[in-house]
Amino acid sequence: WRFDIMSGATPASLVRGGVIAQLGAEQIAGNLTAPDATRRFYNTPDVSMFNDAVQDRRFLAISIGSGYRVHPFDQSATDRFYSLRDPDVFRQLQQTDYDNYNVIVDNDLVEVSGAVRVELGPADRGWRFTLPGNQKVLADSMTFDNEVFFVAFAPQDNAQANCLPGAGINYLYRVSVINGDPVVNNLDALDPADADDARRQELAQGGIAPSPTILFPSPVDPDCDGAACSPPPVGCVGRECFDPGFINNPVRTLWSQDGIQ
Repeated sequence: WRFDIMSGATPASLVRGGVIAQLGAEQIAGNLTAPDATRRFYNTPDVSMFNDAVQDRRFLAISIGSGYRVHPFDQSATDRFYSLRDPDVFRQLQQTDYDNYNVIVDNDLVEVSGAVRVELGPADRGWRFTLPGNQKVLADSMTFDNEVFFVAFAPQDNAQANCLPGAGINYLYRVSVINGDPVVNNLDALDPADADDARRQELAQGGIAPSPTILFPSPVDPDCDGAACSPPPVGCVGRECFDPGFINNPVRTLWSQDGIQ
């Protein structure tokens, strides 16, 4: 769903909205109960703004992964991570726009698993990444510096039958918000067959890992000077931390002007 709240409007016209995407089994006509297509979403959508240099325009990225959190050992569904593109960044939609909205469905999105250097065109409405094997996304994703970080959980095959606590592996994914590419130094030379492995790293923690977060540490020395006063950000999944690769000094941004990239 998307809603536009009109400041100063009367109560009757204060909020306008409607469905903009259907990505679970409900949108598959005639096959509403197919187990592999019954994707469930328990997470909060991760909304960010980015500029697509190829199309020279801004989009809202709406990123979210599917996974049966109530039954994390269930392996019947083919889960995916999605990043939708909403081109109406600054335009307030009218109710007639929502009533006639071309709702995004699974096949409207470009599949990027097993691929690299995918280029999305003006007609493409985002990308999707089909998770390998029995992986599922059970926590919110986080977008930082045009990169999406999310954790996927893969249960052990015998975990459900044996009621084993924490029986599974967590993977931290790091991909481009623009097209789902892995974030690596050798992208131009990367073989598509190696792309999915390049997108992720295995975490040491068991159980269901929490959402990734970015921390901005304070300087160690209160009398610091220059760059020492702006330590680089640190990414963490619980107590397990990683380098998010941000090399510039963080700049607090309070607003953005349309047309100023």
